[in-house]
Amino acid sequence: MKQSHGNGFTLIEMVTVIAIIGILASFAIPTYNNHIQSSRRTDAMTALLSVQSDQTMWRANNVSYATNLIGDLGWGSTDTPEGFYTISLSNISATTYTITATPKTGTSQENDTCGSYILTQDGPDISTSNKKLCWKKN
Repeated sequence: MKQSHGNGFTLIEMVTVIAIIGILASFAIPTYNNHIQSSRRTDAMTALLSVQSDQTMWRANNVSYATNLIGDLGWGSTDTPEGFYTISLSNISATTYTITATPKTGTSQENDTCGSYILTQDGPDISTSNKKLCWKKN
């Protein structure tokens, strides 16, 4: 009597393949998430630097820095271009300003360890080691 052999995979072969896929995924998924987080942080930094540039141009023609993103600087909204942060202005005078990018509630940035980004007329707020690392990560 002739024995027939199937052309399929054995259970051990399938478990081995699934284990390899699991190991690869355990490295790939955190790396992917870090990349996404980094690109969203870049959204905040790009918006802050854009507002800083707008403030410099505004100040060249006025006696103090602009107090309103939409009315004075011509921004369409207070959100960053990708919509993960809200931009606000504070501490406005003839010589100072503070621009803050705050993570929006309901986005993945809400739980980001970097939190809010702050930029003043003197540059980024890197007063803590965590803030310094967050600005350098991108």
